[in-house]
Amino acid sequence: MRVLLPPGCAEPRTLIEEIVRQAPRLRPLTLMGGLLLGDYPFCAPEHGETFRWVTFHVMPRLRDALGRGQVEFLPIRYFDTLGVFGPGGPWAADAVLVHTAPPDAAGRLSFGVSTSYPLPLARTAPLVIAEVNDRMPRTLGDSTLPLDRVAARIETDRALTPYPAPSVGEVERRIAACVSELIPDGATVQVGIGSIPEAVAAGLGDRCDLGVHSLLVDAMLPLLTRGVVTRSRVGEIMGTEPLFRFDGIWLNNAEAPLDDVKVRQALNYATDKESIIKNVLFGHAEVANHMMPKMRYWREDVQPYPYDLDKAKQLMSESSAADGFTLPLVTYAGDSIVAQVAQIVKESWAQIGVTVEIEALDIGTAYTNFSQFNYTAGANWYITSDVTAPDELAAIQFDYDAVGGTKSFFTQYKSARATELVKQAAEATDEEVRAKAFGDLQQLVMDDAPMVALYFTPARTGLRTNVHDFHTVKTAWWRLEDVSLA
Repeated sequence: MRVLLPPGCAEPRTLIEEIVRQAPRLRPLTLMGGLLLGDYPFCAPEHGETFRWVTFHVMPRLRDALGRGQVEFLPIRYFDTLGVFGPGGPWAADAVLVHTAPPDAAGRLSFGVSTSYPLPLARTAPLVIAEVNDRMPRTLGDSTLPLDRVAARIETDRALTPYPAPSVGEVERRIAACVSELIPDGATVQVGIGSIPEAVAAGLGDRCDLGVHSLLVDAMLPLLTRGVVTRSRVGEIMGTEPLFRFDGIWLNNAEAPLDDVKVRQALNYATDKESIIKNVLFGHAEVANHMMPKMRYWREDVQPYPYDLDKAKQLMSESSAADGFTLPLVTYAGDSIVAQVAQIVKESWAQIGVTVEIEALDIGTAYTNFSQFNYTAGANWYITSDVTAPDELAAIQFDYDAVGGTKSFFTQYKSARATELVKQAAEATDEEVRAKAFGDLQQLVMDDAPMVALYFTPARTGLRTNVHDFHTVKTAWWRLEDVSLA
């Protein structure tokens, strides 16, 4: 049987995971498609007799599988996909898997970020199976399929597979400068993937009335927000989620009883993050499963701390503070969200024997005390994904001996294993090694609980209606040269 997968950020990870789980029942199975951004789990060595991957886009991480004969390369153009995988084609699909937004009132499923070949092939395929994801955005234009074309579907609520922007250096910028000179106002641009195309897109900010064809990536977003791009006809949208901020309650790990990991874990279990997100943030956040922002190599499968008072009480009974303790909690005055979070945790932690004493300070005093390690706990402090790679933030937050002397960003969390993983990731040039090191670090710090992990929030900015062309860039800063008041 031949099964076609959608490409890019529309990779249906839940369906793929289930296919791999049922490998013994499904063998042999031919999976087909283009560029995927995940880990190609069906190409692992243990699935050599079960799955074959037929693709016109071979990624570096497929090199070993290609050598083992698990991957077959099709030398075709993107334009050829409908004829190759469609009815009567040499690789005609028996089934098409799709990744969609929930159905609208008319019962139509939007294909969101990927309509290129998945949509027309799904319209003619013998069998269509859908992953219907609450987080898949609805897109306009010819992007929908009626629900009755779908034989089976699974409903999910998970982040799309991201496409992190590649690194752009001086060489790429110099090449892009030469290329951008050839692109006049009013041109239609097709940009591929890679550092040079991204650099070219970033260099078109002074053009007017550009059109975009085929693919939309992060580097083009400023062109859209500034009105440089006025026309688009795209089949694929690939990029990352907006800037993410991590909010947590900082704990001074050098002060007893917070030097006891069981106490710190108990505080995490005794914090009802879902309630905070629902009642304080009105749903505009997600429970954090890391002690730093979501960035490249972030692992979705690391579990956040659930709200479990029984588990929290058990940990407290086994800890050095079995009889309870008083916890001074610093907040900065004037922030209503922080005040509400502090009050919620005060009431919740009282149920496990922790008496919280809230002290609201002006932000300057709070930060001075924080930076001098003159605090016990602080709510709720945050850090943003304001660099493109996680190395710097990981070192600041989890390497006690990192340059700068912040001692794990003022938590005084000291772990030889965390330091080892941070350095291992920084020194590695192999993407798989880096991904594993950062993934292991994420699991380690969640287990060690140097802070109380609260939630991730996207970048948000409140503007008056007369402010135009304002946006927050990925590094959490603002570019004001194009901002105007009307």
